[in-house]
Formats: sequence, structure tokens, C-alpha cells
Amino acid sequence: MDNRTAAGIDFSPESFPANTVGKVLGFLEPNAASTVIPSLMMKGILEMATNVSKARDAVEGDLESQIAALRKELSGITQSLSDQGYDLLDQANSTYDTVKRHGRKAARFVGDEAQVVADKAKENPLITVAVISAIAGIGLLAGLSAYRR
Repeated sequence: MDNRTAAGIDFSPESFPANTVGKVLGFLEPNAASTVIPSLMMKGILEMATNVSKARDAVEGDLESQIAALRKELSGITQSLSDQGYDLLDQANSTYDTVKRHGRKAARFVGDEAQVVADKAKENPLITVAVISAIAGIGLLAGLSAYRR
């Protein structure tokens, strides 16, 4: 038994006359197959085109819903980043105000201490010269020892 036979029936093209297809389909006229087969083929092609169109519409609908979901998610992320950006800006402004306030306090303190030192230097000029000379000497010795290494 080769590929052209099954269950004892010969399916080779030579075993079927031209009008056999029409008779198998229930038509008795010899030329009926020539009109029925193209119409059946056309019907099959139309069904396939309809199925392809339905599949394309389904895929497009699915893609559109996925794109809409991604846009919604992106909008949420953008809003979250925007909120965080405003929070960071608020924190930066708060930190700047705090540093500015503490900086003013520190500048006043340093200014007051500088005034106290200046007043003491005017009261005791010899001690002031001795202290400045000692500081300069220590700086000179430290510089020389660092230079030799």
C-alpha cells in the first residue's frame, strides 16, 4: 500500500475522471465542478480573510488596551516623580533656610569674638605681639619640618 491508497481506495489523480469531484459533491452534471470549486474556494478565502480580520482586530484591541495601561502607569510614575521633586525642592528650601539662619548666628558670634580679641589686643599690646610671634614661629617650624620630609 503506497501513499495514494487508503483502506483499499485508490486516490491517485489518474483514478478520478475530471467530473468525479462534482459527483462526489452531489452534482450530476459533468461541468458542475468547474463552477462549484471556484465558489467554494472563494468562500474559503472570504472566511479566512474574515478570520484574519477578526484576529487583527483582536490584536489591535489588545495592543490598544496595553498601550492605554502603559500610559496610565507612566502617568502615575510621572506624578510620583513630580511629587518627589516638589518634596526635594521643599527639603532643599528648608535646609537652605536653616543653614542661612545658623550662618547668621555663627557670623554674629565670630564678629563678637573678634571684637573681644581686638579689645584685649588694645589693652595688652605686648602680650598680643608675643602670642602672634609664638603662633608664627610654630607655623614656621611646622612648615620647615614638612618641607624636609
